Order: sequence, then C-alpha cells, then structure tokens
Amino acid sequence: MGTVKVLWKASKATDEIRVLHLNPGSLSLSGRLEHTTLSDHGNYEALSYVWGSPKKDEDLVLEDGSVLKITKSLSEALRDLCPKSTGASIRAKRVVTYIGAEADDSSLAIDFAYELHNYAAAHIHPDPRLHIKAEAVNLGLPPLHDPRWRAVRSLILRPWSSRSWCAQEFVLNKDVLMMCGRKEIADWHLIPGIVNLVFDRRLPVYLLPTHAEDPMSLRECLVQLWQFRRIFTRKPKGFDLLSLLRRTHSLGATDPRDKVYSLIGVAQDAKVLTVDVDYSLPVYSLYTETAGAILETYQSTDLLYSNLSRKSYRLPSWVPDWSTWLFGSHGTISPRWYNASGGTQALMTVDYDQAHLHIAGGLVDQLFHVGDCVGTYYGPDEHPDRQAWLQKQLLLVKELYPDDNNASEVFRDNVRRRLWYRSLCTISKGLFGAVPKAARKGDWVCMFEGTGSLFVVRSSNVKDRDELIGPAYVHGLMYGEVFKLEGFSSGTVTLV
Repeated sequence: MGTVKVLWKASKATDEIRVLHLNPGSLSLSGRLEHTTLSDHGNYEALSYVWGSPKKDEDLVLEDGSVLKITKSLSEALRDLCPKSTGASIRAKRVVTYIGAEADDSSLAIDFAYELHNYAAAHIHPDPRLHIKAEAVNLGLPPLHDPRWRAVRSLILRPWSSRSWCAQEFVLNKDVLMMCGRKEIADWHLIPGIVNLVFDRRLPVYLLPTHAEDPMSLRECLVQLWQFRRIFTRKPKGFDLLSLLRRTHSLGATDPRDKVYSLIGVAQDAKVLTVDVDYSLPVYSLYTETAGAILETYQSTDLLYSNLSRKSYRLPSWVPDWSTWLFGSHGTISPRWYNASGGTQALMTVDYDQAHLHIAGGLVDQLFHVGDCVGTYYGPDEHPDRQAWLQKQLLLVKELYPDDNNASEVFRDNVRRRLWYRSLCTISKGLFGAVPKAARKGDWVCMFEGTGSLFVVRSSNVKDRDELIGPAYVHGLMYGEVFKLEGFSSGTVTLV
C-alpha cells in the first residue's frame, strides 16, 4: 500500500468538504473519502477533538489501497467512533465532542459525576460541613479514599476544554454529543456543571484539582464554556468579536493567531471590523490591528480591561495578548460598577505606523505607596501572616477615611473577591486604592474619558508617551470626582 499524497483537487467552491465513511471494526482503520459540498451533503457527523502531538504515526487505509497518515489522537477518536455493525457508517446531524480515550477510570468518573449532580440537586442548602474532608461520610458522600474522587479530578483535567477550536465547536452547535472513549455523555453540561457547583459551594471544594495539579486552569475553562454555551443558546444573534475574545481568553491554541481566527466565522461584526483570516500575518500585527479596529469602530475602552500583567509577545501596552491567561483574572474589576469618567464619551484614534493609541483623558495623581500583591496572602493555601496583614491594611484604610464607615467593607470585599493579581496602594492625595500587581511607586493613576474605572499608566522613555499597566480602583474617585480635583485637566493621552 502506498501513502496517499493528494487527498482532494483544488476547487472554487467555498463550501467543499470531504466526508469520511468509516468501515466497521476497530483493529485497523479503513474507509472511503467522499468529496462533496455542504449544500449537497447535509447528513454527516462532525468530530471535535484535541489535536495533541502533531506527529502522524497512525494509518488510515483508504479504499484505493493508499494510506493516510494521521495523529494518534485522531486515530483514538476514530476507533472509538468506528461503527460496530457490518456495513454501517457514521451518518448523523450532530457534532461529537471527543474528550479523549478511556483512561484513569473515566467511565467510573462519568457515572459518579451524575451522582454528584443528583446530590447537589437534593441539597439546595448544603451543610456548612460540606468542605471538611473528614465529614464526607457523615454527609452521605463517599470516603476520601474512594477512587471515584480521583477519577473525577482526572476527568476535569482533560485538556479539551482549554482549546479554542474545541470550545467554538462545543459552544456553537445545538446538537452536541460528548464522548469519552466509547462512553457517551448525553448531557453536555455534566463535567462543566460539576466545577460550577463547586464554585457555588454546593459540592465540596476538595473535589477539584489543586492549583499545582491544574496550572492551565482547566476548571476555570470548563466554567467559562458552561456559561458561554448557556448564554449563546439564549442569544441567537450571537456576539461581537470583543465579547467572544473576552469569553474565550482563558483558552489556548497551538497557533496563537487562532485565538482570533477561530472566532471570525461566528463574530457578528467580523465584516464591519474587516479582520480577515491571513496566516502570513505575524501575531504582533494581527493582535494590534484587531485591537485597533475594535477601539476605533466602537469608540469604547472595554478592550483595555483585557490587558493582563504579563504578555508572551512584545505588543504595544494597550493591545491585549489573547494567548496568555492568569487564573482568576475575570472579576478583577468590572467597569459596569463605576463611572470614574463622569459620563463622558470616549474618543480615540490609532496610529498604526507607530502602534500608538491616542485617547482622551488625563493624569490624576501618582502612586505614593504600593503594597504586596494580595494573592500572596489569599492564594489556594492559608498564609500564616494573612490576618496580621489584613489588620494592618484595615488600620491604613481607617486612617485615610476616618469619617467613612463603609470604606473598610469596600476594602474587605475587594480583597476577597477581586484582588488576586492586584496590590493595595495609596496615592499622593492621600487616597486608598487597588492597582495591578505590576504597578510601582511613581506610576500615574489616569482617567480615560468614557471609562467606568481608572487606569494606571507609566511614563515611557519618550516624552508624553505612556505605557498602560491596567485598570485601577481609588476609593473616592470612582464616580466622576476627578473633575473636581485641583489641577486636573483632560486632554489627550498617548499610549505606546
């Protein structure tokens, strides 16, 4: 048998597809490729799977005797999907989300996941002891040595939920069948729902993998998918590109350009933004041009909130790096809660030659003190100095706001809910706030017109050019008070 070299002929038809008819049996993969179009062939099954290693070491034998080399992950998926009855072929109007082969007691984990959903449904008001490991048996749950706990954690750690293309296929298709090995999961929300129930404190927190076990934040990816699919099915008109980018920011892609390109086909404003699929374009150019198109088209600063404290590429400071993610980044600060710019309208232009963003706004005050990152004390494990640190910060808040009884509660709420990657600070005017952990003494708090929150910028090496650090909160300046400050004036800020 020879290795197949040409699988299809060039065609002008934009909807051309190739449908694989699998032969029954799983000892060796074989089948027939049919060249057709979407309009002529409406009955087929689409497969969504994690590509895994790019090495093509497995064989798929075609009817003419030629061999198509495929990856191990695709081979596993096709073997599990391969029809068992003689002469049958896969023909159905649905999408199969294949999350991997049978491993790590995955079938046991799936059955246990259904049991956990039923447990949560029967305990709408969970017992306060739910998260205490020693109380598991007393609450009607299996003991901790039961292998089902470990099996569910392994199921959560499967990487399918973190891949951009898999997520798009999972979210957008109305009829989704999930498969793990040959076991079908009829309820698409089964695995994401387990994680969400833990986040809602209706299942024990020790059910989830630890942060060390889950560096890719797969549990967070699962919840993102769960929320995204629920919203998407209720919003048939779809989302704009920025909304899609923000909702899928935590997902990964082998090619970082696919963080944008995987969404172009479903973004309702793709034609307006004129972002075309072009793999000859470098990541730097794609991300910069996409950000510029969004900012100039909508004259909205919402995109600026997606700039995290680290980037994998040397992008302009105002351009988000969609290929990087930090666990807990969502909820860091929400512009909907505030009106720091006093109801003004955003005004901005992009200089693509210089990669500069010119935006209406002005500098408010410099950072006088920047403390430790809050995540140091509020990480996954109890820090021995947490209470001492917390009391020290509370005393500082009371000194700064002696007549504001609400300030301490605002501080506590920010620490507990939204400050994983942020540091507490004071500004020269004697006000207290929270800034990105990358901020440092001497940086400036800045107000951009049309924004809900304030931002931190840093003077660059070029005069009148600043680098964007990220969104900021300053207690007492979040509802337009900056316009009453002595010496403040709004002009144009240039971000590089």
